Amino acid sequence: MAKHNNTQQGFTLTELMIVVAIVAILAAIILPNYSRYAREAKRADAHNGITTMANLQERFFTENNRYATIATEMGYTSNTPASNDGYWQLSIPTSTATGYTIRAVPSATHTDSDCAQIEQNSLGAKSPTTCW
Repeated sequence: MAKHNNTQQGFTLTELMIVVAIVAILAAIILPNYSRYAREAKRADAHNGITTMANLQERFFTENNRYATIATEMGYTSNTPASNDGYWQLSIPTSTATGYTIRAVPSATHTDSDCAQIEQNSLGAKSPTTCW
């Protein structure tokens, strides 16, 4: 007579449900943190773009005794250049003989409902403060 080996193959439904529950708990913890990290990284792209443009404004002022009114005066190829990673469009909404404001707004590939625009002026004032 042949002997049959009755060993269990595969997973039970209980084991599978435990694994699904663990994965769901980990996803609930990880996804909000990742979203926050990604949002902050994209905002850092705006900060870098604004800082670069502010430095170029100061250089332009040193050479021309006035601030640039449009970005192409500082060497950009467009009056609304993109930030380094392309998440933000930069512009100069205000420029006078004594100061300027630089604005970053989300580009078409990016949205940020909390920070629809980020600004810095020639005095270093930044708004909105929650976006810096």
